[in-house]
Amino acid sequence: MNERLDTRMVMRWLPLYELCTYSGSCNRAAADCRYSQATLNRAHRCLEALLAEAESRHLFDLLDTLRTAAQKIRTAEGVCRLEADPFVPLGINGFRLERWARTHSDISRSLQLLGERVCDAFIGSLYELELERGRKIVQFQGQPMLAEALVRTPLWRVAPRQAAAKIGAKGFERLALEPTLHHPRLVRRLETQGYRILPATIRKPRSHEHNVARVINQLQVRGLGTPQSYCVLDQVPIDEDVIGIVYSATYADQQPAFKLLMQQITQDLRQGLEEELLLSSKSLLPLTA
Repeated sequence: MNERLDTRMVMRWLPLYELCTYSGSCNRAAADCRYSQATLNRAHRCLEALLAEAESRHLFDLLDTLRTAAQKIRTAEGVCRLEADPFVPLGINGFRLERWARTHSDISRSLQLLGERVCDAFIGSLYELELERGRKIVQFQGQPMLAEALVRTPLWRVAPRQAAAKIGAKGFERLALEPTLHHPRLVRRLETQGYRILPATIRKPRSHEHNVARVINQLQVRGLGTPQSYCVLDQVPIDEDVIGIVYSATYADQQPAFKLLMQQITQDLRQGLEEELLLSSKSLLPLTA
């Protein structure tokens, strides 16, 4: 079976098959990514046929074999499949990315995908990991993951300027967190300060009522619109987050090429994110401005 394994087919269809498996159906997967349902159905049929043949020949570990083969191919080509929070400006780094797992990513799902070797690395908010040091080993389902901080970013309360000017900075007791910031630890901390946290939604952010403030990290400020339309409600950040990278520590030890690739990505991303933070700080306008 392995002798007739088409590596190009594995590289093309395996990510889409696993996306369907993770989403629960090709229908739901198609709603969350840029691939059509027809393409996802084809990927699902191709891999199901391979797995059915493998089971008939008692090759129960074929899916692991396919995953390992695909990961080795990607590493050899200098390509890494990343899952990233939407606000991370990955495009500036020039990496080829698989975007099928990028929408509404969070650290819990990302650790699951890493543990199942569906993606190679996660980049985004690590608030839930309490990453006080520059790096730490995180145990997930018995597998060691290396989590490394890239930048610290302030978390701000923001609101439409017109509404904020009418209500005042202290009139926003209800807070809406972005989906990527809806960490249980952050929710508990804000609730102890007297805020009421609105439930998270997996839908695209909708325009909240005018008496609701949003909590975003500073990397999202430039995506709010014109600096005159939104304002920051506080003089100091409401909290801080760590934007970092997580990947398999075991695989990095086993594959020097993968470890080198992760070091390159970490270095380039840290520089890019620091520049982005500097630019975003110029777009911060307080309520009194």
